[in-house]
Amino acid sequence: DREVETSPHPNWGQVQFKDQIGKFNFGQIPEKALVKTPVQVTLIEVHTAPDGVSTEKVLGIGSVKCSALLNGECHPSPPLAVIKDGAIEVAAVEFAILWQENPAPWFASKIRGETVTFPKVLIKQDAIHDEESELSLHLVHGGQTYTIPVEGDVKTQKTALHGTTAIEFGPAFLESWMPCPVGVTDNKCESPRLELYQGSQTSAIAIANLPPIEWTSQTAMHGTRAGPFSSAGSALIVPSEVALYKPGTGRETGTEAVCFVDMNTKV
Repeated sequence: DREVETSPHPNWGQVQFKDQIGKFNFGQIPEKALVKTPVQVTLIEVHTAPDGVSTEKVLGIGSVKCSALLNGECHPSPPLAVIKDGAIEVAAVEFAILWQENPAPWFASKIRGETVTFPKVLIKQDAIHDEESELSLHLVHGGQTYTIPVEGDVKTQKTALHGTTAIEFGPAFLESWMPCPVGVTDNKCESPRLELYQGSQTSAIAIANLPPIEWTSQTAMHGTRAGPFSSAGSALIVPSEVALYKPGTGRETGTEAVCFVDMNTKV
């Protein structure tokens, strides 16, 4: 059996490991062995003291097993290991497991850096409590919150507002932008979401999880290649629309959205 460790990463409630892919190449493995043998994962907390001395504590153990392979990709996808300390669930770990002669191109196609902008923000007048207060969007992703100031004339619905800041993200799995997998409790996973704030209020006036971004959809990305002289390998701009609702409401309750946000993701 082979054992591989990730590098320690800061924990903001949701951790994305960014080690080199080649570190996790387990070499030649028979297909039958991959499908039948569970992969065990141990979650370790690393504490580094001011003097530089590190101590480790095992938080829990879990395992994951491929039920089937589809074009070399482990299914169900993504494979999910629930980490337990005894009978108590403490975390969930998503995997990407591939059985191919050369898996590097597949992983390379799934890992991208992104730049997110918000060119249009439409807000219903009755959602704004004070027309003189500043508005901001909060993008929650990967356990961290990114604030985007919103500018424009809030006194009329005929004028679209816009975000003034572009948020850049380093290379990571595109799947990290997907909603939490079914079966994972809210305290073990946080779906990417948008929140709308006004002034000094500490509670959002509108909120919504991001819809699944169609990274590979030819329809969604048709004609969105960035720049008039872009080559085949240049960045694409993937548009999506996010409908935000008052907290405690949503599409499933039949409530109308109070804010619509155009979000462009450059990959």
